[in-house]
Amino acid sequence: ALGQIQYQLTKLNALQWTRTRCVTAGQGQLDSIAATGSPIADKELERLWPGIKVQVQRSPGQGDWQGLTLLSATAVGQTNGKEGKVEVARYGAQ
Repeated sequence: ALGQIQYQLTKLNALQWTRTRCVTAGQGQLDSIAATGSPIADKELERLWPGIKVQVQRSPGQGDWQGLTLLSATAVGQTNGKEGKVEVARYGAQ
């Protein structure tokens, strides 16, 4: 029974680790855009966060956020046949 519990906890820990890496990769992309105006290159992204894919979307702000740009990053990673997916977003100057 203890072996089965340890196995399940190991799988859960791997998924949580993948989600954490997705958050840092997404935030890294948004930080890069805020600081330099361009995202991290795909080759560099793969070196920093192996196995994590990040897509960035830009859209104009609505309502009170009009005049700003909404930057959204969706990061996806796989572990043990399960998908870890995280979306992070922030507003920035156009």
